[in-house]
Amino acid sequence: MDYVDSVQELAALALNSLFWTPKYEYTSIAKDEIRILYIQPGHGDEQIECEIMSHKRTEDVAYKALSYCWGTDSASCKILVQGSTLYIRNNLFLALQQIRDPNVVVSLWTDALCINQSNNDEKASQVTSLDDVYRRATDVIIWLGENNILTARAFELLAEFERTRSIVIIHHQHGATIHRKLAALSHLLSQEYL
Repeated sequence: MDYVDSVQELAALALNSLFWTPKYEYTSIAKDEIRILYIQPGHGDEQIECEIMSHKRTEDVAYKALSYCWGTDSASCKILVQGSTLYIRNNLFLALQQIRDPNVVVSLWTDALCINQSNNDEKASQVTSLDDVYRRATDVIIWLGENNILTARAFELLAEFERTRSIVIIHHQHGATIHRKLAALSHLLSQEYL
């Protein structure tokens, strides 16, 4: 039997147990099932808390589907799923913060959380039905990332094109600035979205 040697060790163990949560463990799902993420109400910097539930594909479940660029950073942002810790990438974390509603639960399908990414058999099985997942969604959210100067320029160009219906007219009206906006739009469209 292990004994605690000091009051400080006992206090550290007690404090650690107050803030420690177990790592989230996926349960297996059948090939005819999908998982849906239920984001609990919240806003701002509050902890993101979710539930993940599996459903038969034939069930009439209302959910939104998220398409976004995963990014290359490591999974360093903590969320709680069924009270357990799950670390996700920053871009997904930011998307969940924006999608979350302060008053109602949001039902969402997103590949990084609704497919067990550490199970290759499940990934292979689930990827074959992505078109069905997106088709059945009530809405598809395309997360382009946080607003920045490149995003703003790209959307300025799209708005100008919508207004004039011609790149030639935009080029003549704006000269050199068109090149920065075209570069920004090119950057936005070159991301790998799922």
